[in-house]
Amino acid sequence: MKEYKRLGVYLDEWPDDKDVLAYTARIAALAESEAIHCVCYARHEDEHDGAREDHEAWIRERLPESLHGLLAVQVVKDHPVEAMMQMARAESLDLVLAGRSLPSSQLAVGNAFNRIARKAPCTVLLVPEDAKVHLARALVPVDFSEHSKLAIEAAIDFARASEESNPQVIVQTVYRVGYGYRKMGITLEEASKQLHQVNLERLQQFVAGIDTAGVEFELECTCSENPAAAVHEFADVRNMDLICVGSRGVTSAALALLGGTAEQVVVGASAPVLVVKRKGETAHFLDALFGTG
Repeated sequence: MKEYKRLGVYLDEWPDDKDVLAYTARIAALAESEAIHCVCYARHEDEHDGAREDHEAWIRERLPESLHGLLAVQVVKDHPVEAMMQMARAESLDLVLAGRSLPSSQLAVGNAFNRIARKAPCTVLLVPEDAKVHLARALVPVDFSEHSKLAIEAAIDFARASEESNPQVIVQTVYRVGYGYRKMGITLEEASKQLHQVNLERLQQFVAGIDTAGVEFELECTCSENPAAAVHEFADVRNMDLICVGSRGVTSAALALLGGTAEQVVVGASAPVLVVKRKGETAHFLDALFGTG
């Protein structure tokens, strides 16, 4: 985790802020981070009852004293996601942490976490409210892209560095059986078994050469017509600490977007989600869009 030297933290006066800071403290310690840049959305700045008069003091109370010297805080009243993205580019951040609502929540305002996951020019960790800080057990759903391989490597890095017992990484691919199996004169179960073997061999080839030393490494092939639901259910059943997904890159013609399944995983997961990107991969187009450079 040595590459996460410069952290960004997005806070918006929501209950998950405390959980984001708990993860920030843990990752900063493990990565020996050198800077923590916070963007605070002053949602209640004009209110009196319960308003935070000093955002930085509130943050310092929730971070170890050893990290106080790394802290820089920017308080904004408008366009907080844009402010976070500008901070990420200006400070060359390696990782942005933000809170996210659970799928069942009806209280969330807007979809800031999803926009941050889409737009950030670096890897993003999305932390749900009341998540406990554990990083040793990571699930990586893959689509056999280069970004999926980056997600596997990031998951291994987190698990290996977690200093927790029995670190584990599970790589999952989800496949579906098309209707063509009927023309082959075989049952659905037989077709699924055949595809399971094909996908398992493909997974084995895909992860060949990845350094898995220090972690328990497992491959999982799941038959489902709903890949995101299959990921969520597997993560819940196996009690995974973290879901790591690869983000799709950017072309010169369009904003960086998460792949369709990856975005559904982000929105519907109950566990923290790490959206893995190459640092700066969205920056070029965003610089052109906003006229920065």
